[in-house]
Amino acid sequence: MTQGDSRVFLHGVTLGDRESDRDVHMTHIHHVSSAKVPMAYAFDYVSDAHNLADWMFGIEHVRFVNDVPRGLGAKYDIAINLGATLRSTIEVTGWDPDTLFSTESRSGIDNQIECRFRPLSDGETELEINIDYRLPGGLAGRALGKVISPFISLAITHSDEKLRKILEEGHRQEIASR
Repeated sequence: MTQGDSRVFLHGVTLGDRESDRDVHMTHIHHVSSAKVPMAYAFDYVSDAHNLADWMFGIEHVRFVNDVPRGLGAKYDIAINLGATLRSTIEVTGWDPDTLFSTESRSGIDNQIECRFRPLSDGETELEINIDYRLPGGLAGRALGKVISPFISLAITHSDEKLRKILEEGHRQEIASR
C-alpha cells in the first residue's frame, strides 16, 4: 500500500435531556491506502477475520461465535489492546464480494467499520476504511479516551504497513508458485 492518508475526527455529543445524562464521544477514522495486488486478492484477505491478528495492531484475540465463517452474518468476539483492552462482538452486516464489507458491533464498544475496495489498475487496489466508534460516557469513558488516543495513529500506521507487506508478499508468492 502506498503511504496511507488518515484522518481522525472526534465529535462530542451529549445524549439525554439532563446534565446528569452521560456524554458519548464519537470518533470517526477515515483511512485510504493502496496495495499492488488485484482487488479480489485484497478483498479475500482483508475481509477474512481469521487474518485480523496477522496484520491489525493490538489484536489480542478473535473468536468466532456462530457457524458463519465469513460473509454476511458472520459474528466474532474481538479484543484489541490500544493501551486498554477494548472488547466487542462484531457482525458482518454488509457484503459485496471484491468491493465492500461492513461490520457493526452487537455488544461491547459501539463501533461500525466499512471497507471499500477499488481498482486503481489491473494490479493495484485502493482500500478505503471508515471506522466509527463510541466510548462509554462519563468519567470512565473520558479516561479510556485519554488512554487510547495516543495509540490510534500508531495503530493505523502499523496496521497499514503490515497489511501492505502481507498482501504484496503473499501475492508475489502465489504468482511464483503457479
